[in-house]
Amino acid sequence: MSAEFGRKNCWKLFYLLFFEIFVSGCWSTSLKNCPMKTVKPIIERAIESAGFEAPLQMQIIRRIMEDLYGGSWGVLIIKNPQLISTSVHWTIPDHKHGDGSPAFCLYVKNGWQYNIFKTGNVDTDNRLTVEDVVQKLRESKQRLAKLTVTEFDQKIAQAFRRRRRLRNDGNAFQFN
Repeated sequence: MSAEFGRKNCWKLFYLLFFEIFVSGCWSTSLKNCPMKTVKPIIERAIESAGFEAPLQMQIIRRIMEDLYGGSWGVLIIKNPQLISTSVHWTIPDHKHGDGSPAFCLYVKNGWQYNIFKTGNVDTDNRLTVEDVVQKLRESKQRLAKLTVTEFDQKIAQAFRRRRRLRNDGNAFQFN
C-alpha cells in the first residue's frame, strides 16, 4: 500500500514539475519572443501616440512596419492574454526578411500582447520609403518647421483619427 501511495505521489509531483517548468516557462517566454529589436520602440511609440486605443495603435504599427520593411504586415493586439491563453491558439506566417532573419515580434507591454508579423512580400501602393522622404525633402523649396517628438506623435495620431473618422462617415476617399 505505501509503495503504491509513493508511486502515485511521485507521478503527481512529476506532472506538477512538468507543468511548472515546461508549460508555464515556455508560455511566459513565448510572449516576449521578439527577434526584431527595432519593433519594441515602434510599439512603445504607438502607445505614446495613440494612448489606450488599440485600433489606432494597430494602424500606426502596421503602417510603420510596411513603410520601414516593405511587404504587408499583420498586427494582433490582445488586451487580456490570460483570458485566451488556454482557449485560443494561432500561428504566425513563417515569412523572413531578404537576409533570412525572422519577420515577427511577440511582445507584452502594459499587460497587452502585441503580435506583429509579416504576411507577404508585395509592397502596398502607398508605401513611403526613407528614400522617398529624403527625395521629397530635397525637392521641396519650403523650409519645414522643426517638431518635437511629442508634436510629431500628436500629428500622426490626429491623422489616423481623421482618416478613421472619414472612413466611418462613409467618405473614405476624401482627404484634407
